[in-house]
Amino acid sequence: MKFFLFITIVSSILLQFAHPFGAKTTTKKLNSTSLVHHLYGSFKSTFQKPENANVLWTFLTGEKKQISPTTQQDFQKLELGFLFSPSGIHISGIVLIAFFLLKKILKRKIPFLLKLSITTTLLFLPTLAVKRIILMRLFILISQRLKVKFSIEQIFLFTFVIALILGHLKQSPLGFTLSFLFIGTFIALRDQSKFIILLGLMSSHLLIGLFNQTDISPLALLLNLPFLSFFTMLMPIGFLYFTSFQWMKFNYIEPVIRVFILAIHGAAKLTIGTSLSSSLPIILFIWMILLKKKKRYMIILLFLHAGMAIPPVCFFSGSYSKEQKVSVDR
Repeated sequence: MKFFLFITIVSSILLQFAHPFGAKTTTKKLNSTSLVHHLYGSFKSTFQKPENANVLWTFLTGEKKQISPTTQQDFQKLELGFLFSPSGIHISGIVLIAFFLLKKILKRKIPFLLKLSITTTLLFLPTLAVKRIILMRLFILISQRLKVKFSIEQIFLFTFVIALILGHLKQSPLGFTLSFLFIGTFIALRDQSKFIILLGLMSSHLLIGLFNQTDISPLALLLNLPFLSFFTMLMPIGFLYFTSFQWMKFNYIEPVIRVFILAIHGAAKLTIGTSLSSSLPIILFIWMILLKKKKRYMIILLFLHAGMAIPPVCFFSGSYSKEQKVSVDR
């Protein structure tokens, strides 16, 4: 728990001083879809339902203009909105299919230099989140080759120090902070039980909600775990279809993506009314469970959270005039 505590404290500092939810930076963004944008029309024509094509296209390119507001909202309700932006979970699918095909072609173990070359080439992808994942993967490959024993925690910290030096925090404060927090959370809790991992994820989401004033649904966090597992299998298949749809007559990916979308819509309805307001007491309450502290402290924190989230009627001072109420309603 010490490393997770370190991740939480550093993330809190970044959220406080890096201003990730402040005004948008003027950094010029690289267009990651310019090379494939002309394929969108022909790609979409191979699908019976436009929504299926639009969602898969967004997964593969990060271009969200075609996604309907309802679909975007349902993904957000399940805390899965990050799937619409290229990240480590996306690149893992591409690397998985690339290494699988290479292994089949070579019919033997992939040479280290070939692995290193492919991984290094991915550094030229324009997304900063992907660059951080590739940097981490490179450090793991090199340490294994040199037979130097570095823990995953050390590699993680070294990766983010290099990313900080390269200016990732300045270019994208929110992306850098979220990557640090959530990748760090999974690394710190990787050997813990599923219950502890879920509590840790809830703590990290509540920390974000504390700074950007959004509610968190514990049920959504529970529901999105199987969706993430499904997505890791969907990405390699989707990427394979994207690279071959121009000469294939059979669209084998549409039934899979349709089931995924319908499941998202159905699960999002289950989260209605399950949101939890973020506050410092509720975060400390979760940490009391993680650290196995006395129950009486937990009860006090729950009462404090209830008082901050929904102030009791007895605190009403009577100074709220009818004129003020009319003004607020307007």
